[in-house]
Amino acid sequence: MNIVVLVVFYLVSVSLGMLAIYLGVPTKYAVGFFAVLAFALVAGYSYVITSSKNTKLILRLMRMQKTDPLFQYPITLLEGTKEQELDEIERILHKHRKNVDTLSDFQFRKAILEKDLTTAKAVVGSMKKSPLKRFNQAQCEVYMGKFGMAREIPQVQLWMDHAIEALIAYEQGHKDKYIEEMDKSIESAKGTYRVQQYAIKEKTLREWPEKKPSRKRFH
Repeated sequence: MNIVVLVVFYLVSVSLGMLAIYLGVPTKYAVGFFAVLAFALVAGYSYVITSSKNTKLILRLMRMQKTDPLFQYPITLLEGTKEQELDEIERILHKHRKNVDTLSDFQFRKAILEKDLTTAKAVVGSMKKSPLKRFNQAQCEVYMGKFGMAREIPQVQLWMDHAIEALIAYEQGHKDKYIEEMDKSIESAKGTYRVQQYAIKEKTLREWPEKKPSRKRFH
């Protein structure tokens, strides 16, 4: 599905609906037509955001959602600075403060970004049924150097397994292995998670350290 196709479909449909009204088609049929159109557009949008593997299209739709920091965060990862990333996380924590899973996940991300592993582990410990609990738990194990423990934690989606392997490769300073695993993670992910993984990969490669990362960077 291409965004240009969606726009053309919308414009053509609206034009046909207006023509129908002009020609005297009963209102109930015209209203029904627009109802079907609205459903098709919403369904198409939902599919792209949650299930599509078209990275460029997902990214375009996310850019259109300028008021929602959840959609802007991956873009900030891709193009912004650490300070901008922290600002976007704060926006998410404020706007989605009633969503427990989202709140916990981004508290975790903020702690990792600030190199505060103690807080990150506490956040993971407080998470209950979040689908990201085990993923974040595995990340903590990696940052502590417990790679075997990280691998033993079962993940709910394949892209998470590859993301953990990529993180291990990063901690070990293996750039080629990191790229290989992140590419697999991106290919396995769908919707916004696909863009998220793509953004993380691009940011990490852009900031790749000259030496193997030290675990002492965390406190």
